[in-house]
Amino acid sequence: MLFVSLAANSQNVFDIDTVLYFEGTSNSAYGWYQEHWKCITNNSGKKDEFETTAQFNSRKERATRTCEKYNPLRNAEIRFGVRLNYDADTEMFRFALPIRNGGGRLIDGDWTGRTQNTISDQMTYFVGSEITDYDQNYFDGPPNLSIRYGGRNKSGFLDALGFTVKASINKARALKNKESSLQLVITGTSNFSTDSINETRTIVKGAFSIAEVSIVDLGTRRAIVSIR
Repeated sequence: MLFVSLAANSQNVFDIDTVLYFEGTSNSAYGWYQEHWKCITNNSGKKDEFETTAQFNSRKERATRTCEKYNPLRNAEIRFGVRLNYDADTEMFRFALPIRNGGGRLIDGDWTGRTQNTISDQMTYFVGSEITDYDQNYFDGPPNLSIRYGGRNKSGFLDALGFTVKASINKARALKNKESSLQLVITGTSNFSTDSINETRTIVKGAFSIAEVSIVDLGTRRAIVSIR
């Protein structure tokens, strides 16, 4: 079930090409991970001739801590345009996120010093407490959350996440008039890890942990419905 209010229904919530907004800047999820490694490389460099191994390791450790802001990338936002669909018979808005977990693709490995990197996993998780909120000007009650996990419990990856919200016809019409100013915002943490297979190949694993899903009115910068 696709998120019926996505501007582009073919999009997936998270993969390496997903644009993540962080501290006023945007980059692809994988691009932020590359920034992490570039930061470490630029700040640690090579061991100096007159530097002891202990000093070099200490400098590299400091560089790693400095560059941790890029991976994991916390409080990152995924943003989509919104196109509303309303069922007048049930007086209900219905939403569902387009989640596809997977991978299996070769990517350029020059930045790691290896000739090939393989994306093996691109997983999505939900780490919120299922607390909901809504704007009574547009909805008649809180969102009814529906979550399906791919694992045996909540520690497993997300298989599906959606919700329904009750709205009278008059409220739904008022919200429909604001459709062009609405944005779906998914807030969470992007995290990548690597496993070295050999001198030429690295397995890259990516994941996005959703902390909050909200529909934001760009005019007021306030969420009209949220799940966190």
